[in-house]
Amino acid sequence: MTVLGTACKFPFSFLSRFPNFDRMHEAKILTSEEKSVMLDLEEAMRKEGLKYSLYWLPSQWMQETLHEMNRRGMFTTEMGVLLIIIQEIRCFC
Repeated sequence: MTVLGTACKFPFSFLSRFPNFDRMHEAKILTSEEKSVMLDLEEAMRKEGLKYSLYWLPSQWMQETLHEMNRRGMFTTEMGVLLIIIQEIRCFC
């Protein structure tokens, strides 16, 4: 199984280390606001009878934040470094 089209294997150790949003919040991977969004989305999906994993969402938020920072000119380095950071996030999450 690949994550977001990369060659990285999905780390099931991540799921065992962070089996729920509370654990992700305790580890400071999620803020209180992000946890609330995740729980609300999970509840909405449950009501619709949908069963999807939401563990990819924080990774997507991180990547979008990096892209926004790049658009605002907050990176003074080459685009390649930004892509390396995004690749590392994909491999971790």
